[in-house]
Amino acid sequence: IEACGLQRHQAMNARLQAMDPFSPERDALETMLFGESVQIAFDGEGRVMLPSHLLAHAGIQEEAMFVGKGDVFEIWEPGAYARHAEAARNAVKGGLLSRAGKGGAA
Repeated sequence: IEACGLQRHQAMNARLQAMDPFSPERDALETMLFGESVQIAFDGEGRVMLPSHLLAHAGIQEEAMFVGKGDVFEIWEPGAYARHAEAARNAVKGGLLSRAGKGGAA
């Protein structure tokens, strides 16, 4: 689950508005980024309240892990994040970042 503030949401919308309004790519992105988005709610103690369909999608049952990533933060099921982080470490070790930084395909 990725969460962001209104400013990032507006920036994503501006980029989408620059795309061909009839393209399947724009339609797919708008569906995923805006059609599937929800405004985060907080309970009386300041805890994040996520809708059940997002919890089910992320496989979150008892525990969740919050991961900051610059302009966004992500909410993960801890085991899924461990696997994701391991894959990211392996990509970095394999030179993915050095190739990507030089315009190479990853």
